[in-house]
Amino acid sequence: MLWTFCRCCDKWQVDVGCGSGILAVASLLLGAKSAIGIDIDELAVKSSIENAERNGVSDRYTAIHGNLADEVTGTYDIITANIVADAIIMLSGDIEKHMHK
Repeated sequence: MLWTFCRCCDKWQVDVGCGSGILAVASLLLGAKSAIGIDIDELAVKSSIENAERNGVSDRYTAIHGNLADEVTGTYDIITANIVADAIIMLSGDIEKHMHK
């Protein structure tokens, strides 16, 4: 599915609850222009930075320690979240505000 959305090079992505950064890194490797990974876990943020570096996409990746509502501004073409359903439901209002329409 990421392939469908990222193959055009002008896509901006944010990964909510980025963990290891796998979704953001994959998006960048598939052609996304830029990606932001955000997580409330400081160790996850550090891990995502390391994984972006290992995969040669760190120049287009920004990692943020914090939560979506407080730390991210702007709108994005692609928003991913590989987190538990309860968290997605809780964040759905904030996610909608950041969707590029």
